[in-house]
Amino acid sequence: ELMVPFGSAAARKPLVELHLPASCRIVMIGRGENLIAPDPEGGTILLEGDILQVLASPADIETLQSRLMPAED
Repeated sequence: ELMVPFGSAAARKPLVELHLPASCRIVMIGRGENLIAPDPEGGTILLEGDILQVLASPADIETLQSRLMPAED
């Protein structure tokens, strides 16, 4: 599980814009009390505080974590 941190560059963007490795799968998104199944086409918009349940190799997890980091000023 990974959280989309507050100030993340990925917040308010669709999953497809993360350009994740093909072997990295976000299988569920926890948003407050709700669970969201991501759109298979990658159109699901990420929000700050979302909890991502991910199936991926350790290297892919590192890639995803780097893409979720807060935007630099």
